[in-house]
Amino acid sequence: SQVKKLILVAPANPARFGEAGFARHSLTDYKDYFHQLKIDVPATLLISENDPWLGFFDALQLAKSWKLNPVNLGEVGHINVASGFGPFPDLLNYLIPEDSMCSHSSIDPVKTHFSLKFA
Repeated sequence: SQVKKLILVAPANPARFGEAGFARHSLTDYKDYFHQLKIDVPATLLISENDPWLGFFDALQLAKSWKLNPVNLGEVGHINVASGFGPFPDLLNYLIPEDSMCSHSSIDPVKTHFSLKFA
């Protein structure tokens, strides 16, 4: 099936990584490569003002390179379980357009789980 929309949540800074894992152990990093990526589907980038894995300015630069409008969640740290994020029912608001929420009224956002599969 075709991907209809992407939600990118708190990506780590690609400048921190290279061919040997962390960039400090590598000759190069992935910063330039990631800025050249094209995202061909509607996408939303959720970012934090104080994420230790991707600074706010760097997140804005990625959003600009990828032609995305970032959504600033404020000073919430890295958006993960360790920062207090568990079930994320608000994620449905970014996936399902508001005008079609009526047709999805049977969806229980608390019980909705997202399955991520990597190729």
